[in-house]
Amino acid sequence: MQLVLEQTFPLGRFHATPWKIFPYDDPHGEWPPSPWRLVRAVLARSFQLDREIADSTEAHTALRDALVRAFASSEVSWQLPPSTWRGPGLRQYQPAEFDWGYGQPAKKALITLSAMFVELLGAPYALLEKKQPNAVEVFDEALHSLGFRNITAEQATTLRELAKAKSHKPRKLKRYPPDGRSYNTTKVLDNFWITSGTVAPVVWQFDGADWTPVSSG
Repeated sequence: MQLVLEQTFPLGRFHATPWKIFPYDDPHGEWPPSPWRLVRAVLARSFQLDREIADSTEAHTALRDALVRAFASSEVSWQLPPSTWRGPGLRQYQPAEFDWGYGQPAKKALITLSAMFVELLGAPYALLEKKQPNAVEVFDEALHSLGFRNITAEQATTLRELAKAKSHKPRKLKRYPPDGRSYNTTKVLDNFWITSGTVAPVVWQFDGADWTPVSSG
């Protein structure tokens, strides 16, 4: 018996790398599509379905085993679209391992306080934040944060003028964002073929004795 499948490419491209081939070693990509890739996708969906349905039985397992035998014992041929050509390789960032990520530090310019503000706030350096107009964060000589101090609108204006003064020499502070777990990224080569498969599909033909006709019952 014979099984016939049609495969279309809605975006007119087929992205794949031959099995066990490093993308940078084979810039041409995979064409035509590998039968192994198709079989693997069918089987993966079959196993996924077993986890989704509550009444999975041994009959489902037997059917999957029969499907594997039919694919494995078939002679495979296919009819390709009339026009295909290798597309330019793309380099894209993709998720890699899930691990702790450390963001880039924000560089802050601290205000070197005058004697009056040192006495008022109890620290030699301060940092004004736009989100907190009525408070200022203060720092000691080692640039360790001593928390926030409430200030008036007039005092905030004076601090801004002090920061803009030509004689002012700010201390630099690197403030790192909180540590967090996320997917690190890696840049990979994405090879693909451009195909007219949106109109003319790839037609697969599997010929083998293990394919049986659909029962009318």
